[in-house]
Amino acid sequence: MKLHSILAPILLVSVLSSCKDDPINLEPCCDVETPIEVVKDSIFTGSKFGVTIGESSEKVYADFQTYANANAHTHLNITKQSYSSLSQIKSAFSDYDALHLGTLDGNAEALQISFKEDKVASIQLSNGQKVNAWPNGFTTTVEVNDPVATVYEKLETISNRVNFAHLFRNISLDAKQLSSSYDEIIANAATWTFRYALQEDEFELVQFRFEDGKLASIYNEIQRY
Repeated sequence: MKLHSILAPILLVSVLSSCKDDPINLEPCCDVETPIEVVKDSIFTGSKFGVTIGESSEKVYADFQTYANANAHTHLNITKQSYSSLSQIKSAFSDYDALHLGTLDGNAEALQISFKEDKVASIQLSNGQKVNAWPNGFTTTVEVNDPVATVYEKLETISNRVNFAHLFRNISLDAKQLSSSYDEIIANAATWTFRYALQEDEFELVQFRFEDGKLASIYNEIQRY
């Protein structure tokens, strides 16, 4: 194994904007800062964080649930898998705390709905604007504090409206609740990520990287601020 200490500014993926082991969304919990030092490491054999290289993603998930429960980790962020129909995510909908809606052509129009404690916690547009209800001026709307159990049916109704159908062509879920069961969505994700505080101004980012359904490597960064 080699350790590389990087003292120059780096481009951080969106998951790094979280300040604790919480689900990641469009709104960071604090100002995004560039670490003054990042120490990187990868392993390709052996075990770490309760999981073993070479195991199936299902076995890795079960093993990590045990580790996470003992270490107070609550969510995994995943490489986003794009779905073109709400029906494709229906069975796992309530097991994730972030829903992303967007267009196939990748234009700036997009939406994120975040959940917490079985309710809608926030609704955020791609321009950063937070709204209390979406869509505006429609009889059926998703609103902050709506129970999660009511959201899927509302989204189905909204998706059938021609004005909003284009936003349901690129659907993804994120912030997998580790208390929930293994599912097809996390099975199809090539990377699982979590991040937590080691001490004040020092964090660890961990990625489980999969190939052909098996854990191929574990990457981690120590980030010092």
